[in-house]
Amino acid sequence: MIEHDEGCEVHPILKGLRSQGGTEYAMFLVDFSPATSVSGTAISIATDRAGGFRDHDLERFREIVPALGVAIYRQILLITATQSLDSYLGRMTGAKVLAGEIVRGQGEIIEAAIVLADLSGFTTVTDREDAMDIVRWLNEHLEAIGDPVIENGGEILKFLGDGLLAVFPAMSRTGSRCEACEAAFSTAMEALRRNDAVNARRKQAGEPQLVLDVALHFGEVVYGNVGTSRRLDFTVIGRAVNEVSRIEKLCDELGLHVLISDEFAKRCSQRLTNLGAFTLRGVGSPRVLFTPE
Repeated sequence: MIEHDEGCEVHPILKGLRSQGGTEYAMFLVDFSPATSVSGTAISIATDRAGGFRDHDLERFREIVPALGVAIYRQILLITATQSLDSYLGRMTGAKVLAGEIVRGQGEIIEAAIVLADLSGFTTVTDREDAMDIVRWLNEHLEAIGDPVIENGGEILKFLGDGLLAVFPAMSRTGSRCEACEAAFSTAMEALRRNDAVNARRKQAGEPQLVLDVALHFGEVVYGNVGTSRRLDFTVIGRAVNEVSRIEKLCDELGLHVLISDEFAKRCSQRLTNLGAFTLRGVGSPRVLFTPE
């Protein structure tokens, strides 16, 4: 009974209820399926009636506990599914999957700024370092690269071993300025800054550093499901994706950490340096590339 101060000093919730006139508090435990991440829930009820609950009050409440447990279970499953899909697929993509867009070949054509980031030197590190250290280092780098994507409204579609592919769907454009390109450019610059900070800490600790290369492109892509009948991947496919991959490969050759396509550059208000035209493997005509001034 709350009115007798039982447990009030141990359980703050009881102390709070008593201060509001509560006289008795009851809790019922409900077990969930062991296959879920939550093993169960507690459903509680309180009263301010003098003398607390009557016997038939708790009996009636006990009768509806199973129905309440089912409702809570369904809600927890929805929250868990949403959070899991956000973590593994991204907020935008996860929402599409949760809405039932899970048919192979289902997709839409969108315009988007595309970011392809790659850590150079990773293969060399994996050949000589402890596997668990490599995983820890890689996670630190991917966090430095990926967090700016999320913060600027982009979507990480996949991690490519030592890099990532992200898109910024083009929703609107003001004059020649494309908000998606501006966000993608800001993401690239912030990712480079944070990756440099990671490398600075690594250098002080005597650990290997990984240099970041980023390619920025803009174009039409098919955003949807590809794969087999039993295993699907929700991603982007199209010529623009192939081209941004070819552009990123030139970073080492040119000794530059950021390369920007002409399609991206003409939609971006940032000051850029024209590097001239380059032939990209598998791309019919040369493409003019830029780098930040």
